[in-house]
Amino acid sequence: MKTRYAVILLILILPALIPAAMAQEVSKSKPVFGVRFTTGFTTEVKKYIVDNVYSKNYRVLHFIPAFTVDFRNSSFYLGPEYAYFIPPEPSGSINYNNNGWGVNLGYRLNSKEFSGNLRIFGQFNYSFYQIRSIHAYHGGMNSFDKKLFYSEHNVAIGLDYRIGRSIHLFSGLGLSLIGSTDNTSDFIELEPFVPTVFLGIDYKLGLSGEK
Repeated sequence: MKTRYAVILLILILPALIPAAMAQEVSKSKPVFGVRFTTGFTTEVKKYIVDNVYSKNYRVLHFIPAFTVDFRNSSFYLGPEYAYFIPPEPSGSINYNNNGWGVNLGYRLNSKEFSGNLRIFGQFNYSFYQIRSIHAYHGGMNSFDKKLFYSEHNVAIGLDYRIGRSIHLFSGLGLSLIGSTDNTSDFIELEPFVPTVFLGIDYKLGLSGEK
């Protein structure tokens, strides 16, 4: 089922990427700087085993302010990330800290505008963040602290709507490859084809007065 979702996403994203990559007419021949704020939701970070059955999962809300550099149809971005970690219920003997911090970076390829100020984009995004947890044992008499590290490699497709010269609203959906490990292990657990959704706002600097 997850493989089917990946194929469908690729079918949707390729028509947006190919025309933009081949397009020769561009509105700007020099870099345009900007700022962006994105809110995203990862529906499943890692499956949680209960009685040998995969029935629980972690979820994450992402809040990402970023600096952007646009050149022609391409957009590069980088910024810090605050991740609100939603643990599985019940979490048993593990107590999670909901607040995580990390870094976010990526690349976006935009199509030409159509139907007014609307355009399609394809996006490749990478997130890395850390969560802390406390593991209790011996009936809660003893515990140890663990640092959990997560990485998300995401491919997505979305819609961008331009308001005026400087402001863009956007939303999209994608699939992520999730990697997780901790400071007590060298093993990385992988969870592919995890659905994600996001929305946000862009502001392009220095364009408000242009015609």
